[in-house]
Amino acid sequence: MAFWGKTAVRALFGLVDGVGYAMRSTVIEMAQELGVELSDRDKLKLQEKRITRTGKVVEDRLSPVESLKLAAKHYPLLFGVKFDLGLGGEHGKAFLALADIRNDITHPENLEHLLAKDLFKYWIPGYTWVLSRLGDLLALCAQQVGGLGTNTRPFGDLSPYKHSEREPRVFSDQGYQTIRSGSLRTLEYVKQAFGVLMSDTRRAMALTSSSTSIDSFLGPHGQFGFRNWIRTFSSEVEGTIHIASFFISASAERGEFVLSGEDRESLDVKFLVDEKLVRLMNI
Repeated sequence: MAFWGKTAVRALFGLVDGVGYAMRSTVIEMAQELGVELSDRDKLKLQEKRITRTGKVVEDRLSPVESLKLAAKHYPLLFGVKFDLGLGGEHGKAFLALADIRNDITHPENLEHLLAKDLFKYWIPGYTWVLSRLGDLLALCAQQVGGLGTNTRPFGDLSPYKHSEREPRVFSDQGYQTIRSGSLRTLEYVKQAFGVLMSDTRRAMALTSSSTSIDSFLGPHGQFGFRNWIRTFSSEVEGTIHIASFFISASAERGEFVLSGEDRESLDVKFLVDEKLVRLMNI
């Protein structure tokens, strides 16, 4: 059940990211022609770039939520209107909670992140809200150019919802320290984490195979299956790095072997994923 929940969240934020990108690209392309003024900073931000203190233009990647907020701010201006996304409402908070869960499963640092805890608690209010708000945004823009745009909400009015924050972590800091302090506890924890990572990737590959059998690799089902496998596999790589780092550092803390200064840097410093993986394999 957790695998399908994680698959759904990955697909939802893939949609959010794609819509945000398409809207931001349209703003960059059409703003001057439609008389919409953009500051240099806005132009760079819309293109996921920024200027460093030395004046160099570098990449500045946006999260799906940041991309959506930026798109909702600038895209309606092309049609002469403004739009309030309303992330501060109860349903918007559920969507933000889903975004946090998506970040956990995309960049897992521990076993708890792999479990997608609280996902089903926020799923219905979160995903119905964002799809409805996207419908509202597009309807508002369509009305300005004589389009239909009267009611494009796929779910009708949203069901009443009162937001509550995510539950406390399964493992406290003290709990993690207890796991780290014993060889068998650490080994069992790592085995369970690796088991979840590999199981998710195997199931994603099976989903890809079954999806491509429906309409082909280039068809919508096949493309969905392949994109999901790529996202799941990328999460497995990042999760493997963090879990391996946990195992190595815990073993070193127990005095089972000695880490050099360079090895400690490999565990503590943030490197690109491929470089971090190579460093851990060398250790």
